[in-house]
Amino acid sequence: MKKLFTYLVLTTGLAMPFTGNSQAFTENFDDITTLAGSGWIIQNNSSPLGSLNWFQGTATTATPTPGPFNAYNGAANAYIAANYSNTGAGSTGTISNWLITPNRTFRNGDVLTFYTRKPTIGGGQTDFPDRLEVRMSTNGASTNVGTNASGTGDFSTLL
Repeated sequence: MKKLFTYLVLTTGLAMPFTGNSQAFTENFDDITTLAGSGWIIQNNSSPLGSLNWFQGTATTATPTPGPFNAYNGAANAYIAANYSNTGAGSTGTISNWLITPNRTFRNGDVLTFYTRKPTIGGGQTDFPDRLEVRMSTNGASTNVGTNASGTGDFSTLL
């Protein structure tokens, strides 16, 4: 059976409100091609590696291939997505696809808010399990997520 572990997944509307010394930060994923320039890190450690990585959302009205849902807010395609195509082994691969926010300092009481979704499964379709982990590195600005599908590198703190 395929194992799905998608780390630090943020589909839309990431917001850390300003509370005292916290750092206000919002990402709506309007255009995911700008993420790298804004300090985001994408690392696909799936095994075996598949044909897709993270991709821009698709509106339900898109043609010829509509998306499974619209974004929580903003433009209908303003979300980032990952799916079973992150691994190339049909139902036996392990998905380990990381989306790492720009470096931020968290303090006691700070709030991390984000929204996730999965498509509605119709009759005759396979409902693949979705597993999401939100992890934190306490090793400064590290982007070390390990080198294989089961590793977590410096992101050993599960939130």
